[in-house]
Amino acid sequence: MTKASQAVLVLFAAAAPVLTAACEPQNRAALHPSFGNAVHHNMAMQVANPNPARVDVPPDFSGQRMAIATGRYNADATKEVEKINTRSQSGE
Repeated sequence: MTKASQAVLVLFAAAAPVLTAACEPQNRAALHPSFGNAVHHNMAMQVANPNPARVDVPPDFSGQRMAIATGRYNADATKEVEKINTRSQSGE
């Protein structure tokens, strides 16, 4: 890298914060009070509830069915998945 290109790089690096400061709104008070609510709402929807309600009801599982399914899985003899066609047949 030549000295001239290094000088240009240093000059650009020094000027970058000043140039990007022009993108910042000068008066944040002029923004609508609800500015950013959609972003915060979307972020909240993607976070699991850190304090979920406690449920004292055990899950509805059958021990025999789970043992049979686990045996099939371990023997690599799982059931075939039923294929479902989701296309509408009304237009054909």
